[in-house]
Amino acid sequence: MLAWISIRWRITLFHIVTMLGIAALLTIGMFAVFGIAVSNSIEATAESRANEAARIVETTGTLTTDDLMSLSRDGVFIVALDAGGRVVTQVGAGVAEGDLSDAGRWRDVLAVDEGRGSGERALFTRWDDEAVYTYTEPVRSENSGIRVVEAGANYDQVGQSQFMWVTFAFVGFGILAFVLVTIGSIFLVRYSLSPVTAIAEAAAEIGAADLSQRLPVRSGRDELGHLAMTFNALLDRLETAFADREEALAHQRRFVADASHELRTPLTSILGYTRMLRDWGLEHPEATAEAVARMETEAARMQSLVEGLLHLARGDEAGPGAISNVDLGQLVLAAVDLAAVGQERDLGFDLQLPASPVSALVDREAILQVLAILLDNAVKYSPAEGTITITLSAATGTAVMTVADSGPGIAPEHRERIFDRFYRVDESRSTRGAGLGLAIAKDIVDRHEGSILVTSEPGMGAVFSVRLPHGPPGAHESPPM
Repeated sequence: MLAWISIRWRITLFHIVTMLGIAALLTIGMFAVFGIAVSNSIEATAESRANEAARIVETTGTLTTDDLMSLSRDGVFIVALDAGGRVVTQVGAGVAEGDLSDAGRWRDVLAVDEGRGSGERALFTRWDDEAVYTYTEPVRSENSGIRVVEAGANYDQVGQSQFMWVTFAFVGFGILAFVLVTIGSIFLVRYSLSPVTAIAEAAAEIGAADLSQRLPVRSGRDELGHLAMTFNALLDRLETAFADREEALAHQRRFVADASHELRTPLTSILGYTRMLRDWGLEHPEATAEAVARMETEAARMQSLVEGLLHLARGDEAGPGAISNVDLGQLVLAAVDLAAVGQERDLGFDLQLPASPVSALVDREAILQVLAILLDNAVKYSPAEGTITITLSAATGTAVMTVADSGPGIAPEHRERIFDRFYRVDESRSTRGAGLGLAIAKDIVDRHEGSILVTSEPGMGAVFSVRLPHGPPGAHESPPM
């Protein structure tokens, strides 16, 4: 029903209604307390005036006009009776001759005073449908014709006058309180919700193009501070996600550009040779054989490149392949045998294997491919009659394989990007390969939850180190906290 009203005004209205309800309850309570206080005041005044009148009579023997005027102030009436119950004098509004004497209660008061009976001095009664309180006091004096003095007050007349002033006071106070509560509620709610307004305004200024802005946090100890910190944490995650997305898109663009560049070279070469064969291949058989050989080489290069791209594309979504307990020493020997067969520069292979077998739960063919890539690089960059050193060792929970060549080494600016896709230290591209080998090796090692590092200094060769956990992938994760 109040959905069309803003939260600020809903809270303000709720606060005003609540405060007015509390004020109404307090007013009712205060009126009740005031009524009791008025009744007690009327009764105490009547008793005090009756006692005062009796003392005056006992002292002076009579009640003068001045005495009566003084005693009848504040709406109190006074009646003096003789021993026969006859009215000697009376004063006060609303009192008729004989109203008190005809009740005969003065006899009971005198009897009590003389020790001959019992009776109440105070009386609550109604005259002409009005509530009246009276108090009777005997006069202990033989020199006066007055034996009983009665004082009383009309509840309705006295109380009505006092209640009128109190009502005016409460109404005035209520109006003032309503105005103050309304103004105070508006400012209090506005001040309380100002952080929400600031959060909304700051959030409106934050766009998808700039997620670096953050919401102001006044204090983290209240709900609004917690809300701002939660929103800022969400912005942190969004900013990270957008940055990762932009980085992934940039990486994808570089990947496509590099792949296109790598494929363009063999395709251009093949296209050139096919045109040569079409134009004059039949007239020059020796040129035809050379062109076919070159086309076969370029096609093989393209096939290797496409297979590497396919491996990386699948590796982004796949985990390790067939896992088994593999003797890494035997795997190193197999990789060295494959590398030694194709090389033609009399390179030496120095194997340093431990006396005890070192095994790990890995994908055998994938790790063999990693070793083949590292050995292929070592063969490619080592000088003629150079030495390639391969070591295998075991550390705590880890198997370590290293391949060290005796080539020119890798400059520091290249080491940071050596495992990037299509990155090649040889910018002239005079060496064979598309720059995917080390990227594939790193991808395989990462899927085995291992690590691959390179250490090198220019002119000192390069050392590639592969660390693999002894257990299966996933077995060495930290337990959840």
